[in-house]
Amino acid sequence: MNRQAPYLKVCPKCHLHGNIIFPDGSSSEDIILKEQGINIITKAFEKGKILGSEASILTLQVKKSNFFSGSMILDTIEKSLKSFEEANEKIKKIGCDKFMGNVMN
Repeated sequence: MNRQAPYLKVCPKCHLHGNIIFPDGSSSEDIILKEQGINIITKAFEKGKILGSEASILTLQVKKSNFFSGSMILDTIEKSLKSFEEANEKIKKIGCDKFMGNVMN
């Protein structure tokens, strides 16, 4: 009996999420973050569901995918917060107590 190799199945429409299809035919939960995918691969390897060499290949595929990175999302949020804080400070400096209908504290 031939063993099916696990593979990363990426959404053909957006390429931003996917699943890992395991040798037994089961699939992982939907993956949207690279870190999430790597965690799923690690757990599958620890449970003996996939081989070490398969885990290495899957990890490389996830890293090269278009999935979002948690650190990238955090960086974006941090930059947005800094921009908002800078804008808020500029508005306060010019003495405007209202901006777009909102009372500024």
